[in-house]
Amino acid sequence: LLVTSAAGYAAWSRFGASVATTIGQPPPASTDAAPPPGAVVTTLPPGTRLAMNDGQAGRPDAVPPALAGNRFFEDLAPHEVERNRWYPLLNREPEELLWPGTDLSSHHVDPGSRRLNVSTESTALLALGETDSKNYTLQIDIHQNLWRGGVGVFLGYRKVEGSESPRWRFQRIVLGRRAGAGAKQYPFQLVRSHETLFIDGAGRIDIASVSTNGEFLGPLANTSQQLEVVVRRGRLSRVRWGGRDLPQLLEDQTAQDPEGLDYLGKFGVYHMLSDSTVLNARIRIDSGQQVN
Repeated sequence: LLVTSAAGYAAWSRFGASVATTIGQPPPASTDAAPPPGAVVTTLPPGTRLAMNDGQAGRPDAVPPALAGNRFFEDLAPHEVERNRWYPLLNREPEELLWPGTDLSSHHVDPGSRRLNVSTESTALLALGETDSKNYTLQIDIHQNLWRGGVGVFLGYRKVEGSESPRWRFQRIVLGRRAGAGAKQYPFQLVRSHETLFIDGAGRIDIASVSTNGEFLGPLANTSQQLEVVVRRGRLSRVRWGGRDLPQLLEDQTAQDPEGLDYLGKFGVYHMLSDSTVLNARIRIDSGQQVN
C-alpha cells in the first residue's frame, strides 16, 4: 500500500537548510499526530509516495536471469546470514520506502556491476536490506560528478508501534554542502539526525528532523568516497568518510534507546535534491568483537 502526498510545497526546504537545523536530543517516541519536540518539520512535495507496508522492490523480474539461481543477502532470513562475512548488496532494484512522484526522479541498478544511479528532485529513501542484528558494518561507496551533497545512508527504519497515526522512525547520516563563514576551508558537513515520517491531519507526508551531531569536511576529490558505519551492541561505534574517522558523529544514546533498537530495521541510501552513483554497497553482520 502506498500513500501519495497531495499537499503543496508549504514547508518544503532545500537540503542546505536541513543541514543547518538546530542540534538537539533524539526525539522520543510519540503516540499522537504531533511531531517530536524540537523537530524541524518538512512537508514533502505533491505526489510523494510513501510505502505503508513493504514497498515495491524485490520483484522477480528485477533479478537478471543469470543471477536468478543465486541467493543474496536480500533473500536470506536472519538465521541464515553468516557472521563476519561480507555480503554485496545492489543485486536488484532497491525498495522505494519514500519516493518523489515526478518523472524527473529515477533510480536504476546494474546488477552485473552492482552500481546504483539515483537522481531525485526531493527526498527519497531506497532500502538495500534489513537486519535485526545489533552488530554490523555497512559500507557504501558514493560518487558525484560535482560534489554537492544531499546523499548518505539511513539506518533503523521501522514503524512506530502503538502510534495512533502511521509513523516511521529512522536515523540518517547525510553529506551536505555548507555556506557562510568557514565554508571555503570546510565546504561540506556530514550530519547525523533522527527522523520521523508521518501523515499530518491534512493528509500530507511530513518529515520531522532533529539533528544530533555534525562534522565538517574539507574539499572532496573527484573520486568516489566511502561512507562506513559500524554498529556494536546497538550503538553507533564508528563513522568513516573517505577512510577518515568522524568521532563527533558518535554519542551515547543509552538514555534515549536503552534497549539498543535504534539500528534495527531497514537500511539503505538517503537521497535529497541530488544526483549520485553508488558504486559499491556491502554489509557484514558481525560477531560483536572486532571494529576494523
